Amino acid sequence: LLKQRSEVSGAYVALNASANHGVLMFILRKAFTDVDGPPAFPYELMSALYFFLTAMANNMNGGQLLVSAGVVPVFVSALKHTHSQQLRSIGRAAKLLDYLISSTSSTFPAFCSANGITTLVDRIHSEVMSAVAVSDANPEAAADLTSPVTLPRFPDYPKQLYRRREILAAEQIYLLKELFKLLTHLVQQPSYNDRLRNLVETTLPQTLRTVLNYPAAFGSNVYGMAISISAMLVHNEPTSLPIIQEARLPETMLENLEKHVPYNSDVIMNIPGALGAFCLNDVGMEQVRKSNIIGSVLRVFSDPDFVRILQEGDVTGSFGASLDEFIRHFPTVKDQAMDQIIQMLKDVLAMGEADSPLVRLNPGNTFLLRTAEEEELKSYYDDFYGMMLESVTTFLEGLLEQRAHSELFMERGGWDLITR
Repeated sequence: LLKQRSEVSGAYVALNASANHGVLMFILRKAFTDVDGPPAFPYELMSALYFFLTAMANNMNGGQLLVSAGVVPVFVSALKHTHSQQLRSIGRAAKLLDYLISSTSSTFPAFCSANGITTLVDRIHSEVMSAVAVSDANPEAAADLTSPVTLPRFPDYPKQLYRRREILAAEQIYLLKELFKLLTHLVQQPSYNDRLRNLVETTLPQTLRTVLNYPAAFGSNVYGMAISISAMLVHNEPTSLPIIQEARLPETMLENLEKHVPYNSDVIMNIPGALGAFCLNDVGMEQVRKSNIIGSVLRVFSDPDFVRILQEGDVTGSFGASLDEFIRHFPTVKDQAMDQIIQMLKDVLAMGEADSPLVRLNPGNTFLLRTAEEEELKSYYDDFYGMMLESVTTFLEGLLEQRAHSELFMERGGWDLITR
């Protein structure tokens, strides 16, 4: 349909897309009428409807037509549905809301008028608590956090490097991701701050703390978004930090990240921003100084399990720049942070020694590729130590932008370690 631009307006007219009583609105209302009941339409029809609405939302006039027809309150009501067979449709409704809010200016006021913010926060809380109940019934899933995920675990299937057991149903994981994406995009928009000012007085801080307490249940993507949302709540409204601290959100994040940093680049890049938000008062600053959070995060550079993750895009450069900004704004942690950076360099150098774990993992980088299928997997058998060094140097390039930081780095022996 989108390839035939001249026919798009005809399709809108045929479906009476802009009318509150049109065909599209009739189907949507019927689909989400029974809050606790099964789907009113077959999965194939709902999928086709979703793809059509997505195409409309991405069209110049389609999104405005949908909003004027009253689709936003219908999608908000869809967030209240609880039947297990409706989870994917609810996730798609959240995704369409995200599309419309980002593309059509009139969507957010309609979303607020339909009590969308409260409905969204309540649904996130409900799904998180449901996921916690499933996680508590599967305690062995936490073993995935500490077990190795590098090549020795999957010697015959390198593509499974970072695959882990999922304890939640695929539909529930999809719904959680879409709900958190919608909330993330809302709090990222400065013009929405007035309407979102009271988020810290809802169940959201407690919900975020629960997510940070259960990394094995929610996965790295949701975990990273929880850290990002926590930081943005404080940056958007600094006076809310005591409320967030009362909910023990910073304390929980620090404790869990010191134990284990999830295998995800978004988590790594979001940590400096969260630390900066939590250090805006004396209590938060003291919590960060007493913790070993910076050292725990920097250990990813000498961990073979993170080698490939740190090669994604500009993860290390962005992380270095973010850490530089954090140290610049909070100079009281500068000495502690630089000591941990120097220790990280020593740990990386130790990985290049003859008796390091990398030698057993990647001995000489020599593999006999016997078939065409194995030849395709050649990129999975890279020089791990070389990749480590590349990640570290890119990180330092982003970190040492400030002359004062470079001088402190030199004083602590950083230059000698780099040139060793």
